[in-house]
Amino acid sequence: MNGRIVNWGKLRKLAYLLAVFFGCTTIIFLPFLGLRGILSVVLWLVVIGAGVATVSCFLLTSCLVKAKKFDNPPKEILHALEDVSKAAGRKKAPKLMLVDVPEINAMAYYSVLGSRIAVTKGFVQSYLSGAISEADVKAVFAHEVAHLNSWHPLKTAFAGSWVVIADYVSSGLIVAGSAFSVIAAATRKNSYAIAAFVALAFGVILKVLAKIASIVSFHYQRVVEYEADAGGAEVVGREAMASMLQKIEKLNQTMRSPKKLFAPEKWTTPPTNRSWLDRLFDTHPATEARVRKLLAEPVPHKKTETKPSVATE
Repeated sequence: MNGRIVNWGKLRKLAYLLAVFFGCTTIIFLPFLGLRGILSVVLWLVVIGAGVATVSCFLLTSCLVKAKKFDNPPKEILHALEDVSKAAGRKKAPKLMLVDVPEINAMAYYSVLGSRIAVTKGFVQSYLSGAISEADVKAVFAHEVAHLNSWHPLKTAFAGSWVVIADYVSSGLIVAGSAFSVIAAATRKNSYAIAAFVALAFGVILKVLAKIASIVSFHYQRVVEYEADAGGAEVVGREAMASMLQKIEKLNQTMRSPKKLFAPEKWTTPPTNRSWLDRLFDTHPATEARVRKLLAEPVPHKKTETKPSVATE
């Protein structure tokens, strides 16, 4: 009976992932192909989307994260990652990486060389200064390991694969249109002017559609954050997970990264007092909502016992 429940749960999550993928894809292609046209090429959309997601997840993310090898990490942090990985059922702990930004943050991702968890310099310094405890460190790792165990990085990349494709294509069209307009002005040829108009028009339309579709994609990312919270709570407990979220949120409120990273949204703490429109593009739910959901919903028994300090912190 329990096995059936687990299987139905996985099937429901897969169905939701596919619904998000098709929702994003339909928003982008509907004005150009119509519903019948989309259905006629649906298999190709899935195959190309899965291919783009795989390349992005295993090859490109490692470059975008800007993480480097973490030489000589504090033994307590390394042991915490090993303990949590074992408790979560992993045979081998993900490799620990370091990002040189002051925020207290972490990120799980894949590479062709294996699973990775990147922590920020602020995360390490906060532990060494006593601002966050070993229990908090374990809770962070439990959340990130839950992402890896559930293949969340790959799933989110697949869900928004055509959003990424459309965004890059639209940028290329806008650049091409700008170039054609310059050539048209220099040569005074109508053919270049027409090419510039068409490229710019399609580029802008596609950019707007990709932005709208990304709302659905970002919603899915927020959903998997709740799943990772629940998965981490199976290892360290709900109270430890909720306490960690609240503590890190409070510490990060006064921090802003001075660095200009290629993908700053992965690390930089977002500004406060944003509008409802801004929040549609959040990758994470509000901390208050995450804590409320953690404490309100029952979490299955821990998979394995961890050190007592985690449960009592």
